[in-house]
Parts: sequence; C-alpha cells; structure tokens
Amino acid sequence: MMIPSDEMLRFSHRVPSFKLTGDEEKGVPAGSFELDPAAIPKDCLEPLKVKQERV
Repeated sequence: MMIPSDEMLRFSHRVPSFKLTGDEEKGVPAGSFELDPAAIPKDCLEPLKVKQERV
C-alpha cells in the first residue's frame, strides 16, 4: 500500500520505518519507506485506491 506524502499527517505518532533501496522487490520505488504495521492503526492498513506519486 502506498501512502501519499500529504496523507502522513493522519498519523498521530512517529511510526518505526526503514528506507528501501528499490532492490528489495520489483516495483518497489527507491527511497520509499517500509512502515512497521504494528505501529499503524488497523483502519489505515485497509487497502486504499491512491494515485502513485511521481518524483
């Protein structure tokens, strides 16, 4: 699931994460972050239809 940068303010706390290189799996953008799902509210883990950001 991708979370657009303008949606990050819906988190009330810092979520543990680490930066990805893009070599982890096909389709993973370099520089994206993997978030710890244990620190994310359940309603935020439900799939959303979002547009992929172009950088």
